[in-house]
Amino acid sequence: MLRGDLGAGKTEFVRGLASALCTDVPVRSPSFAIVNEYPCEPRIYHADLYRVSSRDEFEELDLLDESSDGVLVVEWPERAGGGLDEYDIEVWISRPDPYDDLRIIGLDSPDPGLSGIISTLE
Repeated sequence: MLRGDLGAGKTEFVRGLASALCTDVPVRSPSFAIVNEYPCEPRIYHADLYRVSSRDEFEELDLLDESSDGVLVVEWPERAGGGLDEYDIEVWISRPDPYDDLRIIGLDSPDPGLSGIISTLE
């Protein structure tokens, strides 16, 4: 799950993830498509739920089943109406000054094993 204001760098984060797992895959914001799929190994499903207005609408997308063979990265997860309460890693991106390129990134996980790995990154 990716959290951050507009322009914080959520799609740029996905670009970095894709560049680590793929070669030369153009990553675009899925704002209008809602989901973009990238043929990486593992496959990346990049969803932007900004235009989703309810849990029912989120469930109609069937993202959890459709992305079961890869990594699902979700921008604006709160728009799923609780449909994404189970997740592996949450990433927060903030941009304290809109005129500066500085970003602050935070990671968290409800999984104790992943939390241990994340704490080594701090």
